[in-house]
Amino acid sequence: MISKGGSMRIEVKARTFFEVRQGEKREKELMRTSRVISINNVSFPAEPPPFSEQFLTADNLLILYFDDVDDGENAMTMEQAEAIVDFVCTDDPRPLIVHCTAGISRSGAVGSVLNWYFNRYREDNLREYQRFESIHPDLVPNAHVRSLLLNALQKRHGDSETMLQKIALRNVRKQMLSAITGDMANKIYLALEKYFEDFDCLYFSENISCANPNLLKWTIAKFRHGNCGITPYNGMFLVTDLAGQGEMRKIFARFLEMATPEKWVFNKKGVREFFMPFEAAVKNNIRKKFMEDSNLLAEIDKNPYKAAGRALSVQIGPGNDMWSRYANYLFSQRFDKYYENNKEN
Repeated sequence: MISKGGSMRIEVKARTFFEVRQGEKREKELMRTSRVISINNVSFPAEPPPFSEQFLTADNLLILYFDDVDDGENAMTMEQAEAIVDFVCTDDPRPLIVHCTAGISRSGAVGSVLNWYFNRYREDNLREYQRFESIHPDLVPNAHVRSLLLNALQKRHGDSETMLQKIALRNVRKQMLSAITGDMANKIYLALEKYFEDFDCLYFSENISCANPNLLKWTIAKFRHGNCGITPYNGMFLVTDLAGQGEMRKIFARFLEMATPEKWVFNKKGVREFFMPFEAAVKNNIRKKFMEDSNLLAEIDKNPYKAAGRALSVQIGPGNDMWSRYANYLFSQRFDKYYENNKEN
């Protein structure tokens, strides 16, 4: 979606994604909650848009016809590229879905360019930018489509050099802010350090298991599902029991039955020594939260225990939205099944 700064949630799909929903209730819901760019073949064979007739004239649907070629009468035109720019550069908060026949080349080019434009140029939303990259690892963008769309964006918003300069200046500003808030992060870390020992914490290496390459992934999913914070740093993982219900100990006890860790400890003494490997990661997390959340200092005064938990728990990667949490739940079930099948061994 587009925020005040201009970021956008973008996904690329094959046309079958819409075909299987055509005429169903979920098509209506999808068209209500999303904007769609529909790219259809002119030939090989010609394709009608995969939508019910009632949606073909909707304001949130842009229908285009061109083939997956670089030149010729059926290739994408500059007018079509400009139509895409006009369509996406509107004040509409709904996420954008782009489809073509396979969801790889033409729509891949459009999705990749718009992801760069909205999530790197308009606003440096690294999380949304990386989300698109992570869920679309197999895109092969059509070079012609990509070039025309970039030209259309530059025509409206300045040449590529100016666009890149804006990104560079924004990065310099972020570095300056980071330097300014770095001292504050050090002070906050020292203020919260005495509360760290109130949490059950442990750390282990990403090389903890050589017997099963999926074991670490399942374990981290299980920790997240148990409301434990995960802070990765230099090949190790710091896990903090945010719920305070002893769930982490149960998970780790089961984990120990299947693998031999390099290092682990429940922290109740030697706070400084225990957290030393993660001090830089925790301070970076504090700095990030300080820059994003003006209520952090007030929270430290009101509930330092809660603030300490936030400082320790980065929670990056999957597990931050309902769909990823459900995926973690499924990983947890696989973890339990693996345990049941292998506990006799």
